Amino acid sequence: MKKKRFALVLSLVMAVSMGMTACGDSDDDDDDEDEDKIPKYEQPIEDYFDAIESANAKKLKKCIPNARIEYMEKNTDDIDKYFEDVAQDIKEEMEDKYGKNYRIDYTVKEKEKLSDEKIEEIDKRFEEWYRAEVNVTDGYKIKIEVGIKGDDDGEKEDMTITVAKFDGVWYVTDGMNVI
Repeated sequence: MKKKRFALVLSLVMAVSMGMTACGDSDDDDDDEDEDKIPKYEQPIEDYFDAIESANAKKLKKCIPNARIEYMEKNTDDIDKYFEDVAQDIKEEMEDKYGKNYRIDYTVKEKEKLSDEKIEEIDKRFEEWYRAEVNVTDGYKIKIEVGIKGDDDGEKEDMTITVAKFDGVWYVTDGMNVI
């Protein structure tokens, strides 16, 4: 039961926050890493969990591709209010399940490069959904162990997150339901 609740909470958080997040670096040296840095394709995972952990509307908004923001602006009365509501919903859901002062950590266990077919599928689906031209050039499925700990409860679970590079920026793509 606890594992189902954990998966449900993270699924709800991903769905509430639109599941498609950026926050990555657009530098072309994707595989650069040193002892203090993570690979650029893992940065959106780090930034995504930071946005969830802080339940910060501005951080959440920065985690959405520009084409999606433009689409939302055309279809949402007050986009800033929308993100404030999303941030509040995330905070309430996390505190209800784990208590105050919740923290999220993760460890990368393995990664697998996406096939050209999967990359093309992500590209086409995004263009269809948001009526925007994008260029998806790379991607990975990354298996991680995620832990959430709050004042009242905590748990860990393995999950797989898909990241893809859109127009030079890495995004978490799981909310797109294409992988």
